[in-house]
Amino acid sequence: MNTESFRKVLAAFASRQSDIDLSKGEFVLQLQDDLISGRITHRAGQLFVEEEGSGTQVMAEEWVIQRVARVDRLADRILNYVQEEKKFVTPSGRLLDTLEKSPEENEEAVPDALDKTRELLDQKLAGTSFVLYLTSDAGEGKTTLINQLARQQALLYKAKQTDWLLVPIALGGRPLLRFDDLMVGHLMNRLRFQYWYYDAVIELLKMGVIVLALDGFEEMFIETSTGEAMTNLSGLVRSLEGNGALLIAARKAYFEYHSFKDQARLVDAVDPGVVSFARIGLDRWQRQQFLDYCDKADVPNGAEIYRDISKELGDNHPLLTRAVLARRLVSVAADQSDRRSLLRTLGDQPQEFFEQFVEAIVDREAQEKWIDRSAEPAGPILSIWQHYELLSLLAAEMWTSHTDQIGDDVVSLLTELFCDDHKLSVSASRQVKDRLPDHALIEHSQQSGRSFYAFDHEQFRDFFLSSAIAEAIKKSQQSEIRRLLEAGLLSEQGLTSVAYFLTRAPDNVRRILDTLGDVARSATRDSYLSENCGGVVVRLIDGIQGCECEFRNLICPPASLSKRVLDGVIFTACTFRPTELGTLAGCLFTECTFERIELVEDTKLTGTIFEGTDVHSLLTEEAASHLFDPKRIRLCLAARGLQFPDTTEAGQEEDSSEGGPADQDLEAAQRVFRAFMRSTYVNERLLNLKLRERHDSVMSALLRGGVLEEADVLGGRPRRFRLSVRMRDIEKALEQCDGTLADFITKLPSR
Repeated sequence: MNTESFRKVLAAFASRQSDIDLSKGEFVLQLQDDLISGRITHRAGQLFVEEEGSGTQVMAEEWVIQRVARVDRLADRILNYVQEEKKFVTPSGRLLDTLEKSPEENEEAVPDALDKTRELLDQKLAGTSFVLYLTSDAGEGKTTLINQLARQQALLYKAKQTDWLLVPIALGGRPLLRFDDLMVGHLMNRLRFQYWYYDAVIELLKMGVIVLALDGFEEMFIETSTGEAMTNLSGLVRSLEGNGALLIAARKAYFEYHSFKDQARLVDAVDPGVVSFARIGLDRWQRQQFLDYCDKADVPNGAEIYRDISKELGDNHPLLTRAVLARRLVSVAADQSDRRSLLRTLGDQPQEFFEQFVEAIVDREAQEKWIDRSAEPAGPILSIWQHYELLSLLAAEMWTSHTDQIGDDVVSLLTELFCDDHKLSVSASRQVKDRLPDHALIEHSQQSGRSFYAFDHEQFRDFFLSSAIAEAIKKSQQSEIRRLLEAGLLSEQGLTSVAYFLTRAPDNVRRILDTLGDVARSATRDSYLSENCGGVVVRLIDGIQGCECEFRNLICPPASLSKRVLDGVIFTACTFRPTELGTLAGCLFTECTFERIELVEDTKLTGTIFEGTDVHSLLTEEAASHLFDPKRIRLCLAARGLQFPDTTEAGQEEDSSEGGPADQDLEAAQRVFRAFMRSTYVNERLLNLKLRERHDSVMSALLRGGVLEEADVLGGRPRRFRLSVRMRDIEKALEQCDGTLADFITKLPSR
């Protein structure tokens, strides 16, 4: 660290530039209410600080970390405010390492995902920013692993056995805030740490003192239609200037997309700059992890529980393999009679096991725990559906407030309103307030003398939020529907639960569809409201014979038509995110847009018409890569039974370019582009591995067309290349070209 970098770091922590005076080997620094002064000297190429009155000289970087940044105090805050998981079960996983270490994209089995995550973040690659993705489906342990690693690093830091901290930042469900404000707000509100501004966070990231764990960030940059989150991430990674590391927890589905479009948004955001990517995917629990949890939870009959559940539901059932559900299962099914009752309930509708499982938990609370002993005879304080309504009030308040926890003052107000609406007695009202913190699905915590309430997991919050949304839809309360559906994008489980509640009254489904259709027609394009309506509608019409409903202005989420059976449905001016096609009979799609269609073995298309409908790309089981050429896409879809009445006879005539094999150079070029999703710079050896015999023709075309450019490398070897165009432009050109590499290059914007 030299004098100029020392000045820059101090400026990041000061409120104003005038709070720093650095000249003639002396400095004065105002940090909030603390005035610090001292001398700086150079010795053996290093900068040293001697604070006034200390009598000792300390290396400038170490002095900044301890005296100015007070990182040791942050370690204390993490240990105090990041919840400890005393029953933590170490998950296994699979690692896709950086492009340099795993050019063939071969995943490596990782028996201890926690230690491997620490090892990867600890390597601190010089001159390269490192982004590690931690992926799994919802409820499989991403947040728990992050919190566990943060606490372990804090303990190691206090013991002087490591030199960096992992700082967890929960971002999911907060797309309306600026990223820098949200990050610093999280430090202040959740960790009670108020010494850093955003610029200070950046400097400490560059120094490798902290690693940020962004939990839920993919919900912002993948699922939202706005660009603020991408701008925020772009600013963060650019400011690292090829230093530091980030851990991003993301749902596994993000990495299962087959097109460039979604991941291209992230690649474009971090360009330029040297960034390497790696990914650890968490495995679902196996029998051993389930039994380990039972041991830590002091449940002696874990093997018996596992045997009974797996015998009826199978070893791969989510109740046994998804951590959040397995933990709840152990508490509900420890007693054999409870276990039998649960299995009978789940056996009735196995496709709706989650909803039935939550109902079993609520039923147990209502019938066995929330009992009014003062009454004669003793009985439940609330009915099952009153439990639902109370929890739905809490979930809706969290949802519309964009937070995962609410304070006791808000909970008290909501509880009072609930008790008044149901005309509960004074004794019953008091018991409801007293028992709520101990509810099986509610977490109650104390922070700085205040009580906060949160659901045990976001899936349980989404379930009760779905109950509130379904009630509003049933009652055709359009203002309430808009208030809830405009607040954010519902998860897949949330959409499924809304449909579950609505289909419990099958006689009203037609009226419900009309209500949702009216709401969607009045929504603005690319809104949460349109996409949430689309996600509910496709679930409600699934399997209805002769549906004969028409919908406009819907946005249907990813995989919305996968494995669905639609009969006689009309979609007009609707947008479909990437999806497989299930069974479509007698359906009409007019002026619609499909971002990507995937044809699978189960796809059945009879009497279905695409009129004025655009398909950006097509993926079939036989194809080695995507089809982007509209003519070839139509030929493939028509071969599977789709009808295109707007196609002229001349347009239906096949020529050799339409029906011939895909251009191998273009397919090879797509492999090159995918390599740049894992690293912003790729060396020639790796590109040669991707291109094989097509290396010379493809590389010369991409370099000549300005798609790639050679980076300056000291000594000239090995040669390294970077993209000179944005990934989103590559995606657009692939959609517009005629299926050849030469035409693809002409479709790129002029450079």
